[in-house]
Amino acid sequence: LAGICDTFGLGLSMHSNSHLGISLAAMVHLAGATPNLTYACDTHWPWKTEEVVKPGALSFVDGSVPVPTGAGLGVEIDDDSLAAL
Repeated sequence: LAGICDTFGLGLSMHSNSHLGISLAAMVHLAGATPNLTYACDTHWPWKTEEVVKPGALSFVDGSVPVPTGAGLGVEIDDDSLAAL
């Protein structure tokens, strides 16, 4: 889709919802690597009380989620929280 938008000089947006941190990290990386992403990306992160990602890598800053800089998706899994699900 990004290639088609690029070919025709169109902008692109993304929407995603109901994230746990793993999928939010994946979306943030995808958004950061997608050309012509000129419109706002829309996301929801309602499950923070059931999060399985260790705190610190993901946060909203001025309405945006910066791309995590660690290895892989940039997040670490909290094994105890994952087991509790």
